[in-house]
Amino acid sequence: SDGGNPFSNLVLDSSGAPYGTTAGGIGCGNGTIFMLTPPATMGSPWTESVIYRFSGGHDGGHPRGPLSISGSGTLYGTAFAGGTDTLYQGNGVIFQLTPGTTWTETVLHTFTGGADGSYPNGLLIPDGNGSYYGTTLAGGSAGYGIVFNVVP
Repeated sequence: SDGGNPFSNLVLDSSGAPYGTTAGGIGCGNGTIFMLTPPATMGSPWTESVIYRFSGGHDGGHPRGPLSISGSGTLYGTAFAGGTDTLYQGNGVIFQLTPGTTWTETVLHTFTGGADGSYPNGLLIPDGNGSYYGTTLAGGSAGYGIVFNVVP
């Protein structure tokens, strides 16, 4: 139930806790976002917490790229698929996860597969002015993907 197929690197928050993505897994086949909490005693096991499970519908599915993290602890990333209300369809999304008592997902952009691209797959790179840059594997005017900019 905690996901499977972690494709990407981890990202650390200001306390050093790592966050990552899984692209699928039994019981949560659309992927997850997880957090690891360091042990209180050196050498003891870390604790994993799933902070978000993707439905594969409008919220996205199968995140394959690494996460980006803001100074406030908000996570940003892309999901390779989803973006429609129909499971296992769609061209992917850009999402934001905001910490709180429970983490809240906000879809920042749903890819259409046209000029805006489809199948985002990499890191969202912050530009220092509040926006993020990324790429897609397909779509765009020639069908070979695009470079995009999103402002949360």
